[in-house]
Amino acid sequence: MKSLRFTYAEFGVPADVLRLEKVTIDRGPAADEVLLELIASPVHPSDMGMICGKYGRLPQLPAVGGREGIGRIIDTGSNCKDLLGKIARYPCGAWQSLALTGADGLYFVPDSIDVYQAAMAFINPLTAWMILHAIRDLKAGDWVMQNASNSAVGTALIQIANAMGVRTINLVRSGDVRRQKLMSRGATLVFDDETFDPKSLAAHTGGKLPILGLNSVGGNSAMNIVRCMAEGGEVVTIGGMVSDKVRFPTREMIFSGVLLRGFWLDKWTQSQSHEKMQSMYDIIFDLIGSGTISIPIGGIVSLSDGPAALLAALGGEKEGKILLVP
Repeated sequence: MKSLRFTYAEFGVPADVLRLEKVTIDRGPAADEVLLELIASPVHPSDMGMICGKYGRLPQLPAVGGREGIGRIIDTGSNCKDLLGKIARYPCGAWQSLALTGADGLYFVPDSIDVYQAAMAFINPLTAWMILHAIRDLKAGDWVMQNASNSAVGTALIQIANAMGVRTINLVRSGDVRRQKLMSRGATLVFDDETFDPKSLAAHTGGKLPILGLNSVGGNSAMNIVRCMAEGGEVVTIGGMVSDKVRFPTREMIFSGVLLRGFWLDKWTQSQSHEKMQSMYDIIFDLIGSGTISIPIGGIVSLSDGPAALLAALGGEKEGKILLVP
């Protein structure tokens, strides 16, 4: 069988190093293996960072792109015939139409949920769930603040928080369209990141300040979140979309006891058992199935269209994830 895949043999600018390859899979699955056929794989900024050689963990080269996705099992070895037809998470290197992989350690997806939403379930929604459940003991009525609020993590956080009764303060780059879309998804407050004044926040929240912040941007945006924190609040950084330096927030750390920390889902998952991770994914699948979470899709690109089509789809302002399909 022929498989299409996006590969790179060196780290560098994706437009320069990504290649479309057609490879032959010249054997069937071994006894404990399955053959997965790609359904969809989302494209993350971290995928691009990995290709550039600037991510926290890097693959051995040559490598296939894509950290996340799902496929259907279309063939199995003799020891796992019962898995035929099931949907499972693709192994790392998801940008390939067919993949032979071991059956042991697969994570399975229920047939009852939307497959495109399921393809995006393993990284961003779980990160948002962890921020809301593992950092602070949040209660209904508490406030959480974030930037990059229209990102996949930000959108998931708004929706999960709304279901918890937790109110959200959301910073976005600009535009009434963004504001209205986030409000329709359950956002409590939305402000323009560039013009936001931290001193004005209390007037919008009845004097109550956020106890948890999520920073995906850095620079002045991150500092504005720190300045808004309640006494003893905590700001978690998961990304740095801008390269601006962040001034050390001496005043807030000393006089308000604000804590700063980072969170990297990859590192956390490495310390968890397979059973634990399947149970965490099942939580996200339940939220998708109930309609609590729905991540916007910004476009769909076929593998056969090649890397140039994928990179073109990623250009400009996108309201949602680009999905790569076979």
